[in-house]
Amino acid sequence: MKLQKLPCVVFRVISQLLDPTSLICLSFCSKNMKEKVKMNKYTVVNRYFTLDSTKIMQMFCLKFVNSSIPFYLSFGDPKKCIVRKFNRFNHTINGITYNFRIGLESMYVGKMSDVAVMFNLIEYTLNLFRTSLEGIRIESKFLSSIQQLATHPSVQTVRFVFVDGESLAASKLFELFNNLNSPLLKAYVFAPVQGEVDLVPSLFGAEQVFIKISRWVRKEHLLGSNSRFILLRESNLKEDVLISFVKQWLNGTDTRLETMLVYFPAVNKIDQERIRASLDGHPWNPEKRSQKFLVEASWSKEIVNGARALWSDCEEGLDFERNDGLLGTVIVSEQGRGFFFHVWHKRFH
Repeated sequence: MKLQKLPCVVFRVISQLLDPTSLICLSFCSKNMKEKVKMNKYTVVNRYFTLDSTKIMQMFCLKFVNSSIPFYLSFGDPKKCIVRKFNRFNHTINGITYNFRIGLESMYVGKMSDVAVMFNLIEYTLNLFRTSLEGIRIESKFLSSIQQLATHPSVQTVRFVFVDGESLAASKLFELFNNLNSPLLKAYVFAPVQGEVDLVPSLFGAEQVFIKISRWVRKEHLLGSNSRFILLRESNLKEDVLISFVKQWLNGTDTRLETMLVYFPAVNKIDQERIRASLDGHPWNPEKRSQKFLVEASWSKEIVNGARALWSDCEEGLDFERNDGLLGTVIVSEQGRGFFFHVWHKRFH
């Protein structure tokens, strides 16, 4: 191959024009070529182990800053993918042979669920472009072992975790979050969780937490949380838990929390008057804070489709001022189906 004979400087210029698929294929040619590809500096903006748009397979997504189209490494059936023509070849990486099929900006290796086999290839790709995994979006039925995934070195340092699926055993949720080492920026659980979940500090310590069906969340989870933004839907929490949460904040020193929103199904609505009577708060004073609170969590789009932020009207809210001067506001919807707690790090927006 002529590219192998080019000086490193020339190869570096040419390689910047190539897509990830071409670069990976080049790296398979020889050890020397692999080192040449690896020597370059690539600006990678997306590095996710994720689900495809139809949620029928796991895939690895990688995007260069100078490319408008992401690169996908798909662990699913190529027959289900809309690609006109495949180029096929086999290649062995660390003793594991893969049957590659090349499509437009994509590489397919066939349907598989073995975490070790998938991440052997993902790790190769990450090392080739000298980058690390940014986040994961998974469905347990596509994976041989949640624990093996969570303890894999590439996953240990991710900052974003999204859990999909029709159902997830409590033990698997615990295995996933209990084995992660790095502090999380986002922890989203879309899948209904079956069974009682032990305390998982890494989940409720993420900067942003969103649990779509939160019936499994107990008092211990909430009181042990250390998140900045919390959104719980379809909650079973009772008034005493919410009251305890506010009182714990009021008597504590937590300065991280900004917003907690809890939504309830009609059959489990909460008593607005009971909460107001149990909390020694004050009505809104326009001299102390704005009427509306700006919620800047990225999960805002889960409440209002496409929203990047939300304005929460706190005119009827109940205010609490801590000894350190931090102000909090509690709002309970008239229908008893929403509990909102805002902390005013910036009193006037």
